[in-house]
Amino acid sequence: MTSLVNIAGVLAFAAVVAAMVAVGLRLFIPAEPQGPSTARLPKGRRRVRRLLAAAGVLAAVALMSLAFEVRFAYGAPHGQRGDETVEVVRIGECGGPSVLRFGLARTCELRSYRVEGVGADDYGSIDVISGGALRPGDRVAAYTASGWGSSVLFGADGTRWHPVEAEGRPDLAWLPTAVLVATAVGWQALDRAVSRGRSS
Repeated sequence: MTSLVNIAGVLAFAAVVAAMVAVGLRLFIPAEPQGPSTARLPKGRRRVRRLLAAAGVLAAVALMSLAFEVRFAYGAPHGQRGDETVEVVRIGECGGPSVLRFGLARTCELRSYRVEGVGADDYGSIDVISGGALRPGDRVAAYTASGWGSSVLFGADGTRWHPVEAEGRPDLAWLPTAVLVATAVGWQALDRAVSRGRSS
C-alpha cells in the first residue's frame, strides 16, 4: 500500500510540474511561432485574454482555499497520530483561513486542556482544525505527515492538531493539488480556445 501511495505522489507531483510548465510556455511562447503574433490579435480578443488571465488567478486562489476547507472539514487527519491525546477543557477564539472564508472549516485555540492519564489541566496554545464546533470533552491529537507522498502534496506536510473522531473520514490530502492541476488545465484550454478563434 505504501508503494502505491508513493507512486501516486510522484504522479501527482509530475502532473503539477507539467501543468505549470505548460502554462508558463503558453504565456511566454506563441502557440504558432510562424503565425500571427499576439500583438496582431484584435483589440477585443487581447482584452479577453487579459481578463481570462486575471480570472484564472482569482479562480485558482478561491478554489484552492475552498479545497483546503473541504479537506479539513470533511477529510480525515493526514499523517501519523502522536503519542499524546488531550481532552478539551476550555476553548478560546475560533476563526477561519486568513485569505478567503467559506465557513466549512475553522481553527480553534485551546486555552485549557487535559492530558490523558494526567489529572491536572495543562495551559498552553494549541490550534485545532476541525469542520465543526469543538466542545469540552472532545479528544484531539497532533498528526504529523511524512514520506514522499505527503511532501509532494500541497499543504499535506507538517504537524496539525485535529479531533480524534475525524479519523474515520476519507483522506482528502490530495484535493488541493488536484484542484490546482484542474484549474491550470482549464485555464490553458480556455486561453487556447480564445487564441484559436482569432481568425474568425
